Amino acid sequence: MFVKVCGIKSIDDALFCANCGVDAIGLVFYPKSPRFVDVKTAEEIAEKVLDKLLLVAVSKRLEEIPKAALDFCQLVQIYHYSESVKNRLILGVNGPCETNSKYYLVDSSHGRGVFVEYPEDLFGLPRDRVILSGGLTPENVPRVVERYRPFGVDVSSGVEDAPGVKNKKLIKLFVERAKGEKL
Repeated sequence: MFVKVCGIKSIDDALFCANCGVDAIGLVFYPKSPRFVDVKTAEEIAEKVLDKLLLVAVSKRLEEIPKAALDFCQLVQIYHYSESVKNRLILGVNGPCETNSKYYLVDSSHGRGVFVEYPEDLFGLPRDRVILSGGLTPENVPRVVERYRPFGVDVSSGVEDAPGVKNKKLIKLFVERAKGEKL
């Protein structure tokens, strides 16, 4: 099971994720987010963990992501399709999608961090390229993985003490339960 923790803002949290089995971290470049990270901090994080996990540049639109971040992030997560990054695109969708992306992020809560059941057919998207998100927590992720069998899961607020403040115990528990193994 692929696990992404989104909204990482510090080297310490990034290294912790790398050491407890997280596959990718999201660096949020959307300025209005409490999880926003500037490009200088993102570069510092990348220098420490680039060989340990995948980095995902996250925003609503490609234009909001600094050009420098596109150079050191292997994946790009946006909510509006862009042909220029299609081979490394995690496209946020909330319905059937005709565009071809590397992965599809299905968040039934539309970014509110509230768990809402996903459609049984996951909008007809290929399950081996679907990442589920939206209100996932260490408590509900085992059931979601078992029921929907996606390629991966993505968490942000479900492992936080406050918006943008990650809780290492919750991250570790989320990874253990998503992957079905004790770390």
